[in-house]
Amino acid sequence: MRILLFLYVALCLTACSSKQYYTPSNIEAEVQPLALTSPLAIQKSGGITLENGAVLTRAGISSYKLERGCVFLNENEDNILMLCDETLRILDKQSGIKQNLSYPHKPIAASMNGEILALVLADNTLLLQNVHTEQILFSQKQPSVSAISDINANPYFLRDLVIFPTLDGALVIVDYNRLQIVRNIVVGNASQFNNVSFLDVFNNRLFAATKFRLIAVSPEYISTQDVNVREVLVLRDRVYIFTTDGEVLLCDMNLNIQKRIKFSFAHFLAVAVGQELAILEKRGYIIALEPDFESFRVYQITRDIQMPTFGDSKALYFGEYYIKIP
Repeated sequence: MRILLFLYVALCLTACSSKQYYTPSNIEAEVQPLALTSPLAIQKSGGITLENGAVLTRAGISSYKLERGCVFLNENEDNILMLCDETLRILDKQSGIKQNLSYPHKPIAASMNGEILALVLADNTLLLQNVHTEQILFSQKQPSVSAISDINANPYFLRDLVIFPTLDGALVIVDYNRLQIVRNIVVGNASQFNNVSFLDVFNNRLFAATKFRLIAVSPEYISTQDVNVREVLVLRDRVYIFTTDGEVLLCDMNLNIQKRIKFSFAHFLAVAVGQELAILEKRGYIIALEPDFESFRVYQITRDIQMPTFGDSKALYFGEYYIKIP
């Protein structure tokens, strides 16, 4: 029995000692983060709800605050979509009027265009609903899934189409005037964690990603990159892919790799885009990478990194702190 215990302890110590971390060869300087008015709490595709009810999106921290117990899902110019317990709540920004909508399963992702609401439910049902009449206009049950990653992309309205990112790794494109499916596109085919976590349209191309694959859809063809995706940025004529194993890929709009750079053992948490790509690393570093990968600098953060994390064009956010970027 003692021998077995000794072997168990020895194996544990060996596993722990062999784990490797990102260690930069040079630190440019230390960076002192600033305190947020309230810590980050719950992250969704559209943004992060703070503990005080404010919301952090790509546009910054909101002036409004959600009611206690509500979680931000998405917004447009006119409305805020939030989840309050299991109920979807729509808040009209101008009038302040609230509308509560209930479904057989919890909404995972939501978008709104005029009076049309697009939803992905937890059982992988896709819905289109008229919010004024509350009539269900379209319903499509996709295959059930056993596990998904934390973030699921929101539906995307594109002219008279709505693009649904499903929990089973596909895009279902619906003409919401005719209420018909016009195209199905497979993004990923993993058995688990295959939900579509990223969806964007740029320069007549559709980009979508699961945890293990990024695709670009043009009128002519579909391009793919099979990588472990942590984050994707689509900027002008280029696409940046940040992987879970510390690599950054610079691709053209057809996902052909132009350049790549590897930060051994790095664990990327968030990316902010200013004059450089500011990458937040798990052990408390900011990697400031030139857009063309010509050079980079590493800064040491003077606070421990807390979750969740977020990046926009002005700052990197983590836990109860943020760091401005130039």
